[in-house]
Amino acid sequence: MGRQFRFYLLPSDVDHLVDDLKNIVGIRLFLAKTPTAELVEVSTRTSERSKLESGGLLHCERCYLAPDNGTRIHPKFIEQQGYWLVNTESEVIEFDGCDYGGDILTEGRFYYQTDVLSASGEALIPKSLEFVKWAERLFRRAKRCLIWSAESNAYIGREACLWKSEPGHKFIDRASEIRLFAARNYVSNKIP
Repeated sequence: MGRQFRFYLLPSDVDHLVDDLKNIVGIRLFLAKTPTAELVEVSTRTSERSKLESGGLLHCERCYLAPDNGTRIHPKFIEQQGYWLVNTESEVIEFDGCDYGGDILTEGRFYYQTDVLSASGEALIPKSLEFVKWAERLFRRAKRCLIWSAESNAYIGREACLWKSEPGHKFIDRASEIRLFAARNYVSNKIP
């Protein structure tokens, strides 16, 4: 089973939230994808890690939050792609950031699995109670740092709230984001 909550955050909101979680809950932040089996701990601000994607959006790299107690994180090699990913069977929380640009800010989320599939694939094995308690504590703290929006059905960072109040600015949920990305790529790749 998985647990998640959705949010809209600008890079400054992400940085404030990560700083708060480091101080209060105790986290380490790792990039999701690396060229080697050596995991990369994040030490830079979000705006420094954002990359311009096709379609004109700045993409915030996916990261994983882990307890700062030395929990072992397992990388997994993706042979077809030629890179390493954090294995979601590790005791981590996925932090999928919010892409942004122009007048749109896309939805992000925190997500973790409470259990993993056994090696035989026939049973679910629960993750440690210590991890699940830590993850739920992190969720509670993060939600306290953000503002709930019934309209968006998500939590919103303070800077994102101010940004959204500007004329023409809008939040895009995951389903709409996929359609928007496909449409922008179609238009940019269309032969005149």
